[in-house]
Amino acid sequence: MGIDISRPDSGFYFRIFIGLFVAVIAALLALFIKPTKVDPRFVLGSGALFVAIANFIITSELIPKTGAMALADMVNNLGLILILVTLIESTISLYLYDKKGEKKLSWVLDRVSIVLLVVIYIIINVAMVISAW
Repeated sequence: MGIDISRPDSGFYFRIFIGLFVAVIAALLALFIKPTKVDPRFVLGSGALFVAIANFIITSELIPKTGAMALADMVNNLGLILILVTLIESTISLYLYDKKGEKKLSWVLDRVSIVLLVVIYIIINVAMVISAW
């Protein structure tokens, strides 16, 4: 005998992760800021990191405790990693721009990183949700 379990819609998914998605977008938007504008560029990323951690804590309260990693854990971890990568990329971009004088290379790194990170984030997120459905 089996029980068929299904999810009627993805509303709950978006409702619990909207804070994380906004934080990820904010971290990505920081890559559009000139690398020498250190305050806004790094404040966006570090603020996004705090929001993502808060979202992680809130979502972990909503889901029963198990020994296995849940979809919510994986989505939150992915968001945290992406935000950390944007902070690392910002540091590298600042180094290239300010210390090495490679302004064009810094600009290219920022633009390529934005596209790559968005594509990777969306693909992995969609793949996780599809595999959990």
